[in-house]
Amino acid sequence: MLKQRVITALILAPLVIWGILSLPEAWFALLLAVVVLGGFWEWSAFVTSKMAGRFLYLVIGVGVLSLFYIMATPEVWKATPWLGIGWLIVASLLVIRYPKISPLWQQNRFLKSIVGLLILIPMWVSVIEIQRSVGAEFVLLLMLMIWGADTGAYFAGRQWGKNKLAPAVSPGKSWEGVFGGLITAVAVALIATIWLEPPFEIMLFGVTALVVSAVSVMGDLIESLFKRITGIKDSGHILPGHGGVLDRIDSLTTAAPIFYLALIWLS
Repeated sequence: MLKQRVITALILAPLVIWGILSLPEAWFALLLAVVVLGGFWEWSAFVTSKMAGRFLYLVIGVGVLSLFYIMATPEVWKATPWLGIGWLIVASLLVIRYPKISPLWQQNRFLKSIVGLLILIPMWVSVIEIQRSVGAEFVLLLMLMIWGADTGAYFAGRQWGKNKLAPAVSPGKSWEGVFGGLITAVAVALIATIWLEPPFEIMLFGVTALVVSAVSVMGDLIESLFKRITGIKDSGHILPGHGGVLDRIDSLTTAAPIFYLALIWLS
């Protein structure tokens, strides 16, 4: 599994970095929309097992993204990340309350449909706004922090993981893994300041990196929560060693809105 993860990462990472740093805004938004639609398709399995229903949810995703990009005002764009923050607060309570909250969600397709929108749309908007308002290099930094947090958590958890983080939701995650991920992500962010030379205090930037990487853990737990609620083991298998699209962007769904709003505040 580790070998597959490394090979897939070595193939995808250069493509992701090239897309972030080289593509103009419209093409970058389109490429990111394709990734988000992959997330919509995988999320549709949490909503319904019927193929017609899953295709309908994907069509809804295409429609929402298209209308949003064409018709949404700048004020709506800048306000949308706050929806992601609001959902993060609600989702954190759901994770804490699991499994007591399971009956409410297991058969409620409408609620699960809305959750997919609240998870994926604010992330999409936030990443585009970071590229547009702050700079593509900060989108890359966000990705590097998340990759660092995932990698640090993986190896620290394997080496020292004993105390479970949320055993009812994700038995494989440990507090030791979380701390390893946080340390790695903050180190990546601080090293990156040498290249980025951000126009704000390095200490504040380090605190921001700590918060963003901590919040990214919740994105992973939220996806695991809905897997358990719906009885699905894996969201997808498109990426060898990594699972599906949602498995790769789950941390980004919670981290991106926080990072965007933090950058705007720091600036």
